[in-house]
Amino acid sequence: MNVLLLGNGFDINCGLPTKYINFVEIVGYFHRHREKEYKTIGELFKAMIEEKSSTSISKLYDEKENKELFELYNNIEIKKNDIHNPQKD
Repeated sequence: MNVLLLGNGFDINCGLPTKYINFVEIVGYFHRHREKEYKTIGELFKAMIEEKSSTSISKLYDEKENKELFELYNNIEIKKNDIHNPQKD
């Protein structure tokens, strides 16, 4: 698995979900819902919020407040081959 972590707050100031807690929540969600497939990051974030509305992602994934990020997340595809599933190894 390749993970890129950026620092110095630039990414967070731009409203990107790059805090460590965001990473932990996303990995935890993937682990609990391995059987589900999501086509975009936006679809994944929406499912996470529907499961638990108080996630750190819910503050970032808001169509009214962050329209540009909302559209961006809905256009970032998740490629199944890029996700490593240790259950299948």
